[in-house]
Amino acid sequence: MPTHSRLLIDGRWTDGSDGQTIPLHSPITGEHLADVAKATTKDVDTAVEAAAGAGADAMEAMPPFERAELLHRVAD
Repeated sequence: MPTHSRLLIDGRWTDGSDGQTIPLHSPITGEHLADVAKATTKDVDTAVEAAAGAGADAMEAMPPFERAELLHRVAD
């Protein structure tokens, strides 16, 4: 198991923008397992913008009929 985990934002692995980490411990043994990157508000905003852009690109490329079918399935 890696000792340090990073954030996946916009298809790239990155440390949190302020470099802070959070220790991860086993709930059973209390053993330290890893340190994981702590996401800041800036990191979350960047990830949300990237996700929104990726979804918009996919929807725009989809023919209108397929887009309508997809939206109806989501609504159901």
